[in-house]
Amino acid sequence: MSDNYDRFMSAKEEEVSTDKRADPDTFVRHQEEVFNGAADYFSADGFVSKELRKRLERLVGSGLGKRELESGVRILDVGAGCGALTEVLLEKNPGADITAVDLSEKMLEVLSSRYPGVKTVRKDILKFSSPVNFDSVWFNACFGNLLDPGAVIRHIAAQMTYGAKLHISHPMGRRFQQGLHEKYPQVVPHTLPADKNQANRLVEGTGLVMEQMVDEKKLYLLSFRRL
Repeated sequence: MSDNYDRFMSAKEEEVSTDKRADPDTFVRHQEEVFNGAADYFSADGFVSKELRKRLERLVGSGLGKRELESGVRILDVGAGCGALTEVLLEKNPGADITAVDLSEKMLEVLSSRYPGVKTVRKDILKFSSPVNFDSVWFNACFGNLLDPGAVIRHIAAQMTYGAKLHISHPMGRRFQQGLHEKYPQVVPHTLPADKNQANRLVEGTGLVMEQMVDEKKLYLLSFRRL
C-alpha cells in the first residue's frame, strides 16, 4: 500500500466523529465518499503490478469452473471498483455477460471507459436486484467492507442459478485484509472467514455449500456452490 493511500485512509478514519457503522445508510454514504476519493489511486497506471496481476489470474483460474467459462455465462462482480478483476474475468471468458456493481460513481466511470461491454450498476449491493439470476458471483477485495456480510450473502444467493458459484477472494491475502480492518474499521468493519467453521456459519440457510478454501500469505479464495 502506498504512503499516499495510507495517509488518505488514515485521514478519513480520523475525521469520523461518530461511528458510521451504527446506521446502514450512513455507512453506505461514507463508503461512497471514501472510494470516490480513492478512485485516482486505484485507477492509476501501474496500480495492478505484474505480481498482483498474476495473483488475480490465479484466483480466477482456481475459482472458475467449466460452467463459468461458457459463452454468455452471467457473472456478477461485486465491489468491482475500477475493474482489476473484471479485466481478468473478460480475458478468461470474453463471451461472459458481466454486471459490475459498486458504490463509487468515479470508479465505475473508469471501469466503463475501459470495458464498455460490461454492465455497471451504482448501488448498495443489499438494494441490488437483477431481472436474471447469475451463474457466477465474485466478491474480490471487498467482502470485509460489507456492513452485514451474512445479509448480503443471503440476498445474493437468492439471485443465483442452481449450481452457480460464489467466490470471496483477496489477492493480498486474509492477513493483509485483517490489517486493513484493524487500521480502518470504519471502512473495513469485518475480516474474512479464517476457517471452515466460520465459512459454513456465514452461509447457513442460503443453499450454498463450501467447495474450497485457499488461505495463503498473499492469496485468499473461498468458493461456494448453490444447491
